[in-house]
Amino acid sequence: MPQASRLRSVFISFGLRQETSSDEASWFCLLPNHFYLVLEPPHQTLLSQFMQWLLTSHVRRYHKHYGSRGHIWQGRFKSFSVQRDEHLMTVLRYVLQNPVRTLSETAREWHWSSLKSGRAWSLT
Repeated sequence: MPQASRLRSVFISFGLRQETSSDEASWFCLLPNHFYLVLEPPHQTLLSQFMQWLLTSHVRRYHKHYGSRGHIWQGRFKSFSVQRDEHLMTVLRYVLQNPVRTLSETAREWHWSSLKSGRAWSLT
């Protein structure tokens, strides 16, 4: 998953930028054909702007690297509000445990998640 390594570094740097500011931190999990990203932007419009930048820049790099054209994503990203309570913990557990179903023995062993950047150890 070489493309996943690039996305992982983008997600980690975004999370670190958030940690150094007053915003909430982010969590992510990259899988072979999709990814999960949990974050709380300071303003709702920033979520759409960030996702547009992330997906567009990834598509450009992908096409440049592989000499390809066309869509690589299945459509617009999906987002929903998460309450800051047990709902958040449930969502984070789902996201970080997702590779355990078929790809990894444990969530900590999955290289392409925020757990590998030293985040959210108590959630698994």
